[in-house]
Parts: sequence; structure tokens; C-alpha cells
Amino acid sequence: MEQVPLASDTSTPASVSVPNNARRRWHTPTTSWKRAHSLHLSARQSSSSGQLVPLPQGPPALAPSILDGVFWANNSRELVIIGGNFSYVTSSSSVTSIVFYDPQSSTIQGLTGEQVNGTVRTLLVDNGLLYVGGEFGLPGSNANGIAIYDLSANKWTATGLQPLQAGSSSSVVVRSVTKPSSGNAIIVAGSFTSAGALSCAAICSFEASTLQWNMLGNGIRGEVASVSYAGVSFRIHIIIMSHVFNRRIKSY
Repeated sequence: MEQVPLASDTSTPASVSVPNNARRRWHTPTTSWKRAHSLHLSARQSSSSGQLVPLPQGPPALAPSILDGVFWANNSRELVIIGGNFSYVTSSSSVTSIVFYDPQSSTIQGLTGEQVNGTVRTLLVDNGLLYVGGEFGLPGSNANGIAIYDLSANKWTATGLQPLQAGSSSSVVVRSVTKPSSGNAIIVAGSFTSAGALSCAAICSFEASTLQWNMLGNGIRGEVASVSYAGVSFRIHIIIMSHVFNRRIKSY
């Protein structure tokens, strides 16, 4: 078991263990992160206009924190891509929030090019593209909570993607980026109100080949915490924070 040191601008360096026999899909928040995000659930209030009152902003992820990880086969070598709220200093540069870990050589390297400015909460690898979701911006682009990295070309792509937008007095948070077993759509979910000029609150479908956002049905009211799939057809089961903080299931 290799010890991989991570550091933060706001706390002392810490260590995280990355086992060589890690599971295929890895999502292991640190203990301190889970403690910081404990919730006391209660009924959600509505305003006089009937609109849901925006949820209060949650506390930021403690640093250093690892919030998600995925595996990527780079030719014959498998790498672990780690995302979260941390910084790491290599021999030539400082990288933030996303790193590649090579279990064979026990080395870490960052993404080539601009570094995300904020926290990475979710990762997805599909067709050689790394989808990065969270609470961040990307220098040189209009990315807001979602960005796409070309793993073969080692560069950010789709920099002209229409950005996600948040309501007044709130910010974009992408908590889930997933892909169903059928179709080519990437499902992006979290806290936002629109994608560019398209109204698709909390959950939106993205087509990578055309860089096009699409609505799912009539949309939802609330904020999405996670997305899962079931059945042989394109069916999305969503666990959301809604009007009464309960679980809702919608199918598309």
C-alpha cells in the first residue's frame, strides 16, 4: 500500500492510502468531509410566490479531501484519477483538485494545462473524455461547475460549452455526472437553474458529439444529490432534495 501525500493551502499536509487492488469504481470521501456534511433534515419552506426557497449553501469540503476517483486504462497501464479539494506539488509545478496516480510506479502527476479553481466532486471517464463536476471555474474558459478533459490529447476540450447557471444568491454545484447503459447522453445533475439559455433546473442531458444541452422531460423542482439507473430502457431514478427532503423517482 503506497502513501500518497496531498497538501492544502489552508491546512497541514495529510496522507491518503491508494491500494493497488482498489475497486473498479471508487468513491471514498474522507471521514472529516462526511462529518462536515451531516444534515438535520426538516420540511423545506416555500415563499409567498409558491417557489421553493433556495437551500442554504453547504460548508465547503475540508482540505485536503478526496471526494471521487475513477480508473482509466492508458494503453496497457491503468491509472487512478483522483478529484477533490487539495493541492499537490510535483517536481516542476503545483496542481490542484485533480491528479493521476500510477500504482505501478507509485507516481503522481497533474493535468496538463490550466488547473481547476475550486473543488471537484464527481468524475466520469467516457470515450477517452474525462468529465469533471463540482464547484469550480477554469481559467481561459467559461466553465462553471462542469468541464471536459481529453485524456488522449492531454488538454481541456469543449471550452466553448454553454456554462451552467445558478439562481440568485446561489452558486453552481455539480454533484453527479453519469451515463446510462443505453444511449450516448451524459447526465449532469446538482444545483443549477439552466445550461446556457436552456432551462433545465437541477438535471440536464449533454450530448458530447454536438456540445448540446437537452432537457429531461419537464424537468424537476429541487436539487439533485445523485442519479442511478434501472431497467433495460433509458430510465433515470433520481434521489433529490425536494420540497419535503424526501426521495423522488422520475423516469425518462
